[in-house]
Formats: sequence, structure tokens, C-alpha cells
Amino acid sequence: MKNDQFKEWYNKNSKLAAFITLFSSGDVELLHLLDSKFANFQIFSAPFSQRALNWIFWGVILNVFIEDLPQLLIQVNFTFIYMSFFFLNKLCY
Repeated sequence: MKNDQFKEWYNKNSKLAAFITLFSSGDVELLHLLDSKFANFQIFSAPFSQRALNWIFWGVILNVFIEDLPQLLIQVNFTFIYMSFFFLNKLCY
């Protein structure tokens, strides 16, 4: 299951790949920058295998449940509590 095309691309662009990989630990979807073909630059044309793309996809899905969903729940909870106090305050005066 070796991807010789990716290995060749990585040898040419190892600094960028390391930089993007480091920052993608916070957001897995950032890995798609490497295969985005941005402005038709060779550096943004990483030939990911289908298996690697599947891993990125499932990483993004997992990220939604680990990071994004709890943030949404906290925001909804805070808004509900804030609005409850706001309306209770209005009723008391």
C-alpha cells in the first residue's frame, strides 16, 4: 500500500508538509490544503491515496463530535441561562 507519487511529492515538499501537519493537529481538515491545487502550484498538489483521504474524512467527522458539538452545547446552554436571567430580571422590575 505504498504511494510512490506521494513519497516523491513529500521528498520535494517536506518542510511544507511538516508545517501543515503540525497545524492540522488542531483541525484535521487543514490537511486538504496539501491537495487543494491552490493556484495550480505543485506544492499544493499532494497525491493522497484514497485510503489517506478516507482517514482525513473520518478525522473531520470525529473532530465534529469531539470539538464542535460540545462547543455548540456550551453556547446553547449559556444562551439559555443568560436569557432566563434576563427575562426573570425583567419580570421582577
